[in-house]
Amino acid sequence: MAAKTQFALNPAQAISCAIDMSAREGVKFYGRAVKPLDADDLFDARPEDLHRFVLLLNERAREFNWTAVGGILRIPENPDESLMGPHVHLVTHYGERTVKEITAWENTFIATVTRNAQ
Repeated sequence: MAAKTQFALNPAQAISCAIDMSAREGVKFYGRAVKPLDADDLFDARPEDLHRFVLLLNERAREFNWTAVGGILRIPENPDESLMGPHVHLVTHYGERTVKEITAWENTFIATVTRNAQ
């Protein structure tokens, strides 16, 4: 009998646990996630480049599943409630969360052995 295939829309969705950084595949996965959004055009924070930057970042975020509920780019409106209640997508709603709110969300997972902490 064949093993059941895990369904995922992209490789990142197939890996919900922490990534094994001692494995070749883990290092490759990490390398793809942190590569420049556009190797030919590094962003210099000019206002006219913001829209393109946000589009490319959003594409990368979807590819690596950072936008799923509980992902690093989905901030709960109330960090104390963590995964319960509504969330804000930081890329499409940039500027709507304070640094204090983002830091509070990060503090819920930064010291854990999870994929978000990585």
